[in-house]
This record gives sequence, structure tokens and C-alpha cells, in this order.
Amino acid sequence: MKRFTLLLIMGGWSVFGQFNNVTRGNVFDSQNQGIPGVKMTFKSLDESRKFEKVIETDENGAFTIAGLQPVEIELLCEKEGYRPQIFRFKQPLGEKKFDMQMLTIEEAIEEAKASGEIPPEDPKELAKGDYNLAVPLYKEKKYAEAMEHIQASLEKDPELDHSLKLAAYISHTTEDWPNAIKYTDAYLKLHPDDTNMMKLAYDAAERANNKEALNKYKESIKNIEGVTPEGLYNEAVVKLNQGDDDGAKPILEELIKMKPDYADAYHRLGEIYVREGEFELAITNLKKFLKLAPNHKNAKEVEDLLLTLIE
Repeated sequence: MKRFTLLLIMGGWSVFGQFNNVTRGNVFDSQNQGIPGVKMTFKSLDESRKFEKVIETDENGAFTIAGLQPVEIELLCEKEGYRPQIFRFKQPLGEKKFDMQMLTIEEAIEEAKASGEIPPEDPKELAKGDYNLAVPLYKEKKYAEAMEHIQASLEKDPELDHSLKLAAYISHTTEDWPNAIKYTDAYLKLHPDDTNMMKLAYDAAERANNKEALNKYKESIKNIEGVTPEGLYNEAVVKLNQGDDDGAKPILEELIKMKPDYADAYHRLGEIYVREGEFELAITNLKKFLKLAPNHKNAKEVEDLLLTLIE
């Protein structure tokens, strides 16, 4: 029996040591509160005496482990939501006590930023990330969800043109005319020559009956594109929708001088003359419209009107 005990001692550690070596302590968070359920993996770094033991902290964040061999040990602490923590120590014969602290992922990131280990996140890059989240939602017509990401994007970078443009599109699609004007206006400050966005703003201003915005965008479009038949016609239609026949008539007359074969101008002008009681002029313009566009979608309606006027 003495020989057996001696052999165990010569092997490096005694049977009694296996059970008498106790390591205990606590795992705390940054507020010195115990963290329960932390997975603790004790691994030998001694090539000749390899072992690995796994335990978990109790509900108070405390731990106790017995029977560790007196070697260099690496301890890995892991818990979801926390940064893994590694601690190396030499297990003595007898008892060892120590406490550890674990940081949440968010706390660890902030600590690394403060120490300069990682640079602070660029708000512009974060804004692009929010924009990228909004695009597929917009394509799926989930406009409210897409707008939440766009607004988050613009909070981080108020001049991100992609987000301003998408915000304008969403607002226009959902008939939120004031915001359509607001976002388009902000976009156009960055890209003043974007005529497509200018026309979107013009349409939103027309639907919102915002005369100040209408005049501003009308002049901007003219300055970029010059005076065009289409531009004049759209301007006349705005006047007509506002019930302003007197304002629309000279625009339509100017349009006909510029482009004598613009059929819709004769149609609109003929209707104005009907409302004014100028039936001969109405008949002349409506007949001209039918001659230029006999297959127009409104041709039958105009033919019926002419029959009424001629009778």
C-alpha cells in the first residue's frame, strides 16, 4: 500500500490533491451584479497533463470547481450577449479564489472605441445601411416600414441624396403631398438640375394646391428645359384644374402658335369657348382637334359635343 501511494506521489499529484484543490469565485457584470448561467471551460495548458472541465455559474453568478490538477490553466467564460472572457492562472495545491468581470457586446464595443482599438462608426455609413434596409421594403410596397428606415437614415445623414429621393417617392406614392414637396425640395438643393425630380415636385405641388411651390418649380423647369409645348400644355392644365379659364386660354394660344398640330390644345381651348358661350369659336377648335386626332380617346365625346353645338 505504501508503494502504491508513493507511485501516485511520484506521478506528480496525490489522490487527495485531486479532491482538495478547489477553485471558487464569482462572475460579475459591469454593475457588479452576478451573472448566472455563464459557461466556464477550464482547459489544461500542460501538454503532459491534458484535461478539460466545463461548469456553469449558479443563479448568483458564483462558481466552485474541485479536482483541478496543479498546472497552468486557461479559463474561457461564455454567455450569449456578452464578450467571451479568457483568464489564465496556475492552479495551486489547495484553494484558489478569484472574481471575473464580463462586458456585454455593446459595452465591449464602446470600451474599444474609447481606447482607440476600433474607430467610431461613421454616421454616413450607418445612414447608407438604413437606406439599404429600406429599398427592398419599398419594392415590396411596404411603404410605412421603408419610411421608418429612411427617416432613421436621414437622422444620421440629412443630406444622403438616395434617402431623400426615396423619401420623396414614398411620400408621392402614399399621397403625402407636403412631405413629397419637402423631401424633393431637399434633394433638389443637392441636385438642382434633376428635371425628373423637379417634375415630381411640381406634380405634388399641383395636387397639394401649393401655388407658391407650383410657381417655383414651373420657373425652374423652364430655366432648364426652356419653353416646350408639353410644358405649356401642363401649365395650362394646372390653370384649368384650378378653374382659371382666363389664365389657361393665353397659354393654349401660345402653345398653338409654337406647335400648330398639338391636338389637345384645340380640345382644351374649344371647351373654354363652350363655357364662355363662344360657340362658333368652340366649333372651330373642336373640329380642328378631330381632324388632328380622329382616333383620340376623347374623339367620341367631342363628336357628341359638336352635334349639340351645331344643332
